[in-house]
Amino acid sequence: MILLGRFQGQGDAEQAQIVRPAVVIRELLETVFTVQSFVVAGILLVSMATLAMAVLVLMLSLRLRRREIETLVKIGGSRGRVAFLVASEAAIVLLVGAALAGGLTALTHRFGSAAIRTFLLS
Repeated sequence: MILLGRFQGQGDAEQAQIVRPAVVIRELLETVFTVQSFVVAGILLVSMATLAMAVLVLMLSLRLRRREIETLVKIGGSRGRVAFLVASEAAIVLLVGAALAGGLTALTHRFGSAAIRTFLLS
């Protein structure tokens, strides 16, 4: 059996710890994978809530704009043209949102770890 413990060398700067690397690494990886599963579950929940919110906002927007859509039909707009107009507006909103999300994700990827270190160590 390997003796586990701490010992000091001649100076204070020389400190070492005798450990069983396989056991320590296995425990560390178990912790990392447990945290990873919680993060993935959290991301899935937030994604589903965001998608539900986007659908709700689009549906409420259509409901609020019903009179506007009816007016477009009354002044000669075909139903297909009005549907295309509403769909293109929704697509533009979704594309701008996706572009903003991508940009913020890139910024987080680039500067996130430094910002976390700064907030935790200050």
